This record gives sequence, structure tokens and C-alpha cells, in this order.
Amino acid sequence: VVATTARHAPLHANIDLALAVLSVACGMAAEAGETVFAVSRTAGWIAHALEEYGERPLRIRPSGQYAGPRPPQPIP
Repeated sequence: VVATTARHAPLHANIDLALAVLSVACGMAAEAGETVFAVSRTAGWIAHALEEYGERPLRIRPSGQYAGPRPPQPIP
């Protein structure tokens, strides 16, 4: 598939080509590729969030105090 595509278009294969091949090979509707992409991306985000919640926080958030002049107060 990649070799055939390379002969006809100067572009490299990306996720769109893979989803098109999957959709055609499985007999899915033309719009199914977008749904497959969205579901898989959502599953990846959820997996990433679960990994983040399972680890100790590694981000350093220093506390700070504003030392500048007080902002002007509105006139009542």
C-alpha cells in the first residue's frame, strides 16, 4: 500500500491512509475512520490520565508571593 501510494503522490503515509485502508478492508462506512480515530484517541487520553494519577507528582510548583505595588481600587 505504501509503495503504491508513493508512486502516485509525493506525500508520506499518515494516520489518514491507515484509517482508510482499515475502513475499506473491514467494509466500514466512509465516515467510520473519523469515529475509529476519535475512539482510539480518547482511549489513549484516558490511559495517559490513569498513568498520571498512579504516579507520584513530579511537577514542582513553587509558591510565590506578589511583591509589586497594590493594584488601584475602584472608586465606589
